[in-house]
Amino acid sequence: MQEPLQISPSEILESSRPQPHFYAAALLEIKRLEEKPICHRMAAQLLVKNCQGMKDLDVHEYQVASDRMQRRHVETFAASLAMCDMERAKFDIPKACTHFRSSALEDALRGLGKLTVSPKDVERCLEGLGQDHSHWNTWLSYRDSSLLLCRGASVDSGKGTVA
Repeated sequence: MQEPLQISPSEILESSRPQPHFYAAALLEIKRLEEKPICHRMAAQLLVKNCQGMKDLDVHEYQVASDRMQRRHVETFAASLAMCDMERAKFDIPKACTHFRSSALEDALRGLGKLTVSPKDVERCLEGLGQDHSHWNTWLSYRDSSLLLCRGASVDSGKGTVA
């Protein structure tokens, strides 16, 4: 069995220069995720590494975002974080969400460092999560966290520290 990946997403976001008000909240969220099991840390690392260009996206803009790629990106990682919770609790995972499980996250980190999922796969997984109220609420919570993390990472990416 391979040793788990050693991941510290907060190292990606730490900075000594002044940052926007949401940056501190993003750091707090990433530190919270670092205390969770490896699956959450893998998802957080992929999320931070892939959030360039999302600096100006906020919760309101998420609802009306013209750039579907950004929205799908947030949705993808929120689904991954929800899968981490569901796997840990040994809940039944919707079949449509298999692309977001911990094994997919590990493969992405070992490969290109990016999790790429088709828009249809994202949509199908969200439909599957929507069948259970608690699963949907978990996804919604992670969507908001993912949005915050992406905003923080995009600020950091302007310094060239996010790959």
